[in-house]
Amino acid sequence: MINVKFISDPLSNIPNKPTFIFLDEVVEKKFWMLGELYACDVEYIIEKVIPNLDKIMKGELVQDPTRQDEYLVDYYEFGYDATIIDFYKDKCIINYDFWQSKFEAPSEFIYEFMKEWAKHLEYWKKNINN
Repeated sequence: MINVKFISDPLSNIPNKPTFIFLDEVVEKKFWMLGELYACDVEYIIEKVIPNLDKIMKGELVQDPTRQDEYLVDYYEFGYDATIIDFYKDKCIINYDFWQSKFEAPSEFIYEFMKEWAKHLEYWKKNINN
Protein backbone atom coordinates (compact mmCIF):
# COMPACT_ATOMS: atom_id res chain seq x y z
CA MET A 1 0.00 0.00 0.00
CA ILE A 2 1.11 3.54 -0.71
CA ASN A 3 1.00 5.33 2.62
CA VAL A 4 -0.06 8.94 2.00
CA LYS A 5 -1.86 11.73 3.77
CA PHE A 6 -4.35 13.80 1.80
CA ILE A 7 -4.18 17.54 2.44
CA SER A 8 -5.34 20.81 0.92
CA ASP A 9 -2.57 22.27 -1.18
CA PRO A 10 -1.70 25.69 0.29
CA LEU A 11 0.30 26.65 -2.82
CA SER A 12 -2.34 25.77 -5.39
CA ASN A 13 -4.00 28.37 -7.57
CA ILE A 14 -7.13 26.24 -7.10
CA PRO A 15 -8.31 26.89 -3.52
CA ASN A 16 -8.08 23.88 -1.21
CA LYS A 17 -7.66 21.31 -4.00
CA PRO A 18 -6.63 18.04 -2.34
CA THR A 19 -3.12 16.79 -2.83
CA PHE A 20 -1.08 14.23 -0.94
CA ILE A 21 2.16 13.77 0.89
CA PHE A 22 3.97 10.49 1.33
CA LEU A 23 4.25 9.28 4.92
CA ASP A 24 6.96 6.75 4.25
CA GLU A 25 10.37 7.82 2.95
CA VAL A 26 10.99 4.51 1.17
CA VAL A 27 7.63 4.74 -0.61
CA GLU A 28 8.24 8.38 -1.49
CA LYS A 29 11.57 7.51 -3.13
CA LYS A 30 9.84 4.89 -5.25
CA PHE A 31 6.56 6.67 -6.10
CA TRP A 32 7.54 10.38 -6.08
CA MET A 33 6.47 10.73 -9.72
CA LEU A 34 2.82 10.15 -8.77
CA GLY A 35 2.84 13.71 -7.50
CA GLU A 36 2.49 14.83 -11.11
CA LEU A 37 -1.01 13.33 -11.17
CA TYR A 38 -2.02 16.36 -9.10
CA ALA A 39 -1.96 18.33 -12.36
CA CYS A 40 -4.68 16.13 -13.83
CA ASP A 41 -8.13 17.61 -14.15
CA VAL A 42 -10.42 16.58 -11.28
CA GLU A 43 -13.19 15.46 -13.63
CA TYR A 44 -10.69 13.37 -15.59
CA ILE A 45 -9.72 11.47 -12.43
CA ILE A 46 -13.30 11.04 -11.18
CA GLU A 47 -15.16 10.45 -14.45
CA LYS A 48 -12.59 8.70 -16.66
CA VAL A 49 -9.75 7.18 -14.67
CA ILE A 50 -11.58 5.64 -11.71
CA PRO A 51 -14.40 3.98 -13.71
CA ASN A 52 -11.86 2.46 -16.09
CA LEU A 53 -9.62 1.24 -13.26
CA ASP A 54 -12.72 -0.34 -11.69
CA LYS A 55 -13.44 -2.19 -14.94
CA ILE A 56 -9.85 -3.42 -15.31
CA MET A 57 -9.85 -4.71 -11.72
CA LYS A 58 -13.04 -6.66 -12.52
CA GLY A 59 -11.34 -8.22 -15.55
CA GLU A 60 -13.35 -6.22 -18.09
CA LEU A 61 -11.97 -4.66 -21.25
CA VAL A 62 -11.98 -0.89 -21.74
CA GLN A 63 -11.76 1.38 -24.74
CA ASP A 64 -8.20 2.21 -25.68
CA PRO A 65 -7.81 5.86 -24.58
CA THR A 66 -5.21 6.49 -27.29
CA ARG A 67 -7.64 5.66 -30.11
CA GLN A 68 -10.87 7.22 -31.36
CA ASP A 69 -12.53 3.98 -32.39
CA GLU A 70 -14.13 1.26 -30.25
CA TYR A 71 -10.93 -0.82 -29.92
CA LEU A 72 -10.94 -2.62 -26.54
CA VAL A 73 -7.87 -3.44 -24.46
CA ASP A 74 -7.06 -5.10 -21.12
CA TYR A 75 -5.31 -2.06 -19.64
CA TYR A 76 -6.00 1.61 -19.07
CA GLU A 77 -3.41 4.29 -19.73
CA PHE A 78 -3.63 7.49 -17.72
CA GLY A 79 -1.46 10.26 -16.37
CA TYR A 80 -0.12 13.68 -17.17
CA ASP A 81 2.82 14.73 -19.35
CA ALA A 82 5.92 13.23 -17.74
CA THR A 83 4.18 10.41 -15.84
CA ILE A 84 2.00 7.87 -17.64
CA ILE A 85 0.64 4.72 -16.00
CA ASP A 86 -0.35 1.61 -17.94
CA PHE A 87 -2.77 -0.03 -15.52
CA TYR A 88 -3.33 -3.79 -15.95
CA LYS A 89 -5.27 -6.02 -13.58
CA ASP A 90 -2.15 -7.53 -12.03
CA LYS A 91 0.50 -4.84 -12.55
CA CYS A 92 1.09 -1.23 -13.46
CA ILE A 93 3.87 0.01 -15.63
CA ILE A 94 4.76 3.50 -14.47
CA ASN A 95 6.58 5.52 -17.12
CA TYR A 96 8.13 8.76 -15.92
CA ASP A 97 10.64 11.41 -16.90
CA PHE A 98 8.89 11.66 -20.27
CA TRP A 99 9.24 7.92 -20.97
CA GLN A 100 12.94 7.87 -20.05
CA SER A 101 12.39 5.63 -17.00
CA LYS A 102 9.86 3.03 -15.92
CA PHE A 103 9.15 0.37 -13.34
CA GLU A 104 6.39 -2.07 -12.41
CA ALA A 105 4.21 -1.86 -9.32
CA PRO A 106 1.30 -3.97 -8.08
CA SER A 107 -2.01 -2.73 -9.44
CA GLU A 108 -3.58 -3.00 -6.00
CA PHE A 109 -1.24 -0.27 -4.68
CA ILE A 110 -2.12 2.18 -7.43
CA TYR A 111 -5.80 1.23 -7.40
CA GLU A 112 -6.21 1.80 -3.66
CA PHE A 113 -4.29 5.06 -3.86
CA MET A 114 -6.34 6.39 -6.79
CA LYS A 115 -9.66 5.35 -5.22
CA GLU A 116 -8.80 7.10 -1.96
CA TRP A 117 -7.58 10.22 -3.73
CA ALA A 118 -10.75 10.28 -5.87
CA LYS A 119 -12.86 10.24 -2.67
CA HIS A 120 -11.03 13.36 -1.48
CA LEU A 121 -11.42 15.01 -4.88
CA GLU A 122 -15.14 14.23 -4.96
CA TYR A 123 -15.64 15.65 -1.47
CA TRP A 124 -13.71 18.79 -2.43
CA LYS A 125 -15.66 19.18 -5.66
CA LYS A 126 -19.02 18.77 -3.91
CA ASN A 127 -18.45 20.61 -0.63
CA ILE A 128 -15.55 23.00 -0.85
CA ASN A 129 -15.21 24.10 -4.45
CA ASN A 130 -18.62 25.77 -4.76
